[in-house]
Amino acid sequence: MNSPTEKDELQDFELEYYEQMDFTDQHPSTMDRNVDQLQIDFTDPQPSRKDKNGERKVTGGRKPVQLSAVQCRKQCNFLHCFKISCIIILTTCVVLLYLNSKKQMSPAEESAEIVPVTSEMPLSSEPPPTSESPVISQSSTIKPHQNTESFTPADCLERPEKTSGVYTIYPSSAAVQVYCDQTTDGGGWTVFLRRQKQEPQLNFSRTFKEYEEGFGSPTGEHWLGLENLHHLTTRKTMEMRAAIIRGYSPVNTSSRYRDFRVDGGDEYTLRVGSYDDKRSSASDALTYHNGMQFSTIDRDRDRNDKKCSGLYGGGGWWYNSCYRVHPTGLYARNRPANEMWSESSTSQFVAWGIFMRGHISQLTLMIRPRS
Repeated sequence: MNSPTEKDELQDFELEYYEQMDFTDQHPSTMDRNVDQLQIDFTDPQPSRKDKNGERKVTGGRKPVQLSAVQCRKQCNFLHCFKISCIIILTTCVVLLYLNSKKQMSPAEESAEIVPVTSEMPLSSEPPPTSESPVISQSSTIKPHQNTESFTPADCLERPEKTSGVYTIYPSSAAVQVYCDQTTDGGGWTVFLRRQKQEPQLNFSRTFKEYEEGFGSPTGEHWLGLENLHHLTTRKTMEMRAAIIRGYSPVNTSSRYRDFRVDGGDEYTLRVGSYDDKRSSASDALTYHNGMQFSTIDRDRDRNDKKCSGLYGGGGWWYNSCYRVHPTGLYARNRPANEMWSESSTSQFVAWGIFMRGHISQLTLMIRPRS
């Protein structure tokens, strides 16, 4: 005959217990107390069983362990709570790790993760703005909290286009529309000032703040802005070219400088030198202004006690005492070169060298990285 299983032995044990206790006449609460007082024997490796004479015999090799129903219930509750606590702690750790990884992810990585790049878009030229469109807005001027990492194209030389026109560059982290001369002497020139005949003529009598930010339209008369000039000329070594057209019968001349830089800070000091006489047909007039701070109608920093900007039309410039180059003066509207004026009348006009005052029909100042 097969030996009894544990299930059979447990049933025999329960039957023997209920034979000793009478629950029929007891109140339900009394029954609960009796059940709580129930002692359960555990032996290892086998429980007790009845022998041939009907007596219960312990066959295990260890001392029996008795646990009441209340103790079993308490241990089960403890284990259940411990399991739930472990699940909560593990879930919290996973969430915190995920949030920390998202926090450390850069905006570029996050956008790349959300929107996959399907194809690389080629650079394209921007449509030219209208005559009322400014070169830059106040938001284009870099602020202390903005990111100053390099963006491309940083200047016109980095643009792939071979035709001249208005394109977008990134002197700093802000996009700026500029006119790129892509044909003169190999191209790659970024125009930062232009004077020409147009209706209406642009007013260059402006405040220091306006000269700092820039004004005008890149398709016509304009000033790119001191802050943009500073970023353009400090990232790379720049050369500068002045293209001058004068008189009714146009005469094209130019001056070239191999070093051109505008310092930062509140002064925007001009650093210019290395006049290239071999590739220049106009005089070396700009070196006179080297080392000067920028002056305007409302901020005088020249060496003249009478304030050069107020004396000569209100334009801003790197005045010395006062000028030999005056690109922000009044536009003279193509006066003939042989027409004679008094010194006081011509001194307010656009000039490159004191002998060309009042006779300039177009003046363009441009820069590019030096090769």
